[in-house]
Amino acid sequence: MSSQLYSKRDKKLLATSLLVVVSTIAFENLATTSDLAAIGRHFHTTTLLPLILSLYLGGELFGVVVLGEVSKRFGKKRAALGGILLFQLGIVLVAISPSITALLLARIVQAIGGGTFGSIGYVIIKDVFDEKERPRIFFGFSLAWVLPSLFAPALSGILAQSLGWQAPFLVVLPISITSTILTSFTLKSEPLSLPTKDEVRSSLRRIFAVVLLSVGLSMVLRLTNGGVSAISYLLAAPLLIVAGVGGYRLTPFNAFKVANQLKWLIIFRFITDVAFFGVDGLLPLLFFQDRHLSLATSGATLTSAAISWSLGSWLNSKFTRKARRSLILLIGSSIALIGVVFTSVSIFFGLPTLLIIIAWTITGLGMGGIYVTISVAVLDFAPDEETEEVTSAIALADLTGIAIGTGVVGTFVSIASSTHASHVVSDGVLGGTYLGVAIFIFTIATSRKIKMHNQSVAA
Repeated sequence: MSSQLYSKRDKKLLATSLLVVVSTIAFENLATTSDLAAIGRHFHTTTLLPLILSLYLGGELFGVVVLGEVSKRFGKKRAALGGILLFQLGIVLVAISPSITALLLARIVQAIGGGTFGSIGYVIIKDVFDEKERPRIFFGFSLAWVLPSLFAPALSGILAQSLGWQAPFLVVLPISITSTILTSFTLKSEPLSLPTKDEVRSSLRRIFAVVLLSVGLSMVLRLTNGGVSAISYLLAAPLLIVAGVGGYRLTPFNAFKVANQLKWLIIFRFITDVAFFGVDGLLPLLFFQDRHLSLATSGATLTSAAISWSLGSWLNSKFTRKARRSLILLIGSSIALIGVVFTSVSIFFGLPTLLIIIAWTITGLGMGGIYVTISVAVLDFAPDEETEEVTSAIALADLTGIAIGTGVVGTFVSIASSTHASHVVSDGVLGGTYLGVAIFIFTIATSRKIKMHNQSVAA
């Protein structure tokens, strides 16, 4: 077993390295969003700013699959170090970009490296940490996403105003370098063997598929960003088909034959991401535009939900047992459903903003339990020879679920805008909560029917 090759000290250092990678990526995502206005002023553009976000998504999708293939063919350590170094190179290239075009290309490089955790992180967790340690690692990842959300937007604004738009990118570079050092010293090297022709063809097919997925989905998000129109729908439809073909070809059907539960776990992960993040991304806009709150107050819902998500992850890591996973998934889905229903009712009846924040905080608590439960179950079921394909699939489910959820609720907002409603964002988010209710009812109805632990693996 690979975990036996690592001492407790090595595991702690490697876990620290992974947490640094996750936290720097999280900080960059949040800081970039806050930094868009400063970037637009510097390069005298507003129309190209959405591409900074959508191209990053496409690059991250590409990185998840490509780095997964590098891991499978050349080893985890080479793939992990390559991904981290690409992320750091992207940061430098962004900071020295002489034009918006150069910046967009640099963001793609950074994004490919940003796919490191999605592709390699899960593989490392499966190989290095045993089943009792994995829930604690995933709780750490939740915390690594939360902590930057508490200070990244404000710090980004201060740095951009004081030192220039490049500062929010460069500030994480020294911290990120520590992850390179820790990974290089703690992660064991694997024998290098050249891939066969069949393996090369298989990797090229997967890379071609993720190009279809990433380009198709990125362009759909770009087209629909400006609102709903006949032209945008006309252009988006074939791009969605292209993305769907790419996603289908990346589906790990061989792993599903070995463990059919994997299929349902990945579906659950995708639809719960759609249910949560679609509403989560637009609640601050609802508070700012429809309820006329300040930007700082509007962002409070994201912080509170992120903290409760971490609390749910911690409770799961503290009390979960393999035989209880179905029950925990049921409880997490039920808590999330209560939160979404409460949120929907609060918006529909125009209840005080504080009640909406409380309701969405409850939803975050349920999502934290769902996240850890699905993550550890996927690693439990993933066949060793299909680990990279399965972990890439769960990472792609996260990325596409977040993107599609945000896109769907954004479309609801655009539709509400076309009807000249008085509270456009509220009506759109309300549609997102209805979708969330349907999704969590589905997970509750089916969670107990799915075996969530692999009895062939020792407890």
